[in-house]
Order: sequence, then C-alpha cells, then structure tokens
Amino acid sequence: MAITPLGERVETYETGGLHKYLDSIQAALDYTLIKRDSSDGPMYELWDAAYTGLADAASSRAPADIAAARARLCEAIGVALRS
Repeated sequence: MAITPLGERVETYETGGLHKYLDSIQAALDYTLIKRDSSDGPMYELWDAAYTGLADAASSRAPADIAAARARLCEAIGVALRS
C-alpha cells in the first residue's frame, strides 16, 4: 500500500508509546483506531468520525477529502487534550 501524505504533520502530544506526530493517513488511521477502541461514549464517537474520515480520504486520495480528514483529526486531538 502506498503511503498517503496527510499534509502538514499533526502533533498528537502523546508522551507514551503512541505516535507523537502523524504525517500520513496510514499513521493517522492506526492512531485513531487505537484511540477509538480505548474510548467510550462521546469520545468513541469523536474518534470514530475521525477514523471514518481518514478511511474515506485514503480511498479517494482527493486533496479536499484529505484536508477535511486532517481537520477532523485535529479536532479530535484537541477535544481529547481538553478532556
């Protein structure tokens, strides 16, 4: 599978073993899957929406879809940091 760039890299602010930054859709899919599966309630839904957007962008590879998925990913990370 070819690596699909995510655009400007996204900082996750993780301090443990997870990705500290994401620079490809594939890395972001791995990250959001882990976050989704370890969450529940509203956070599960937020990470699931980010994962779905990234999966759709990986399929289409359209710049607009990648940008939208990146924005949703950044939103999920921001919400997680504030909670």
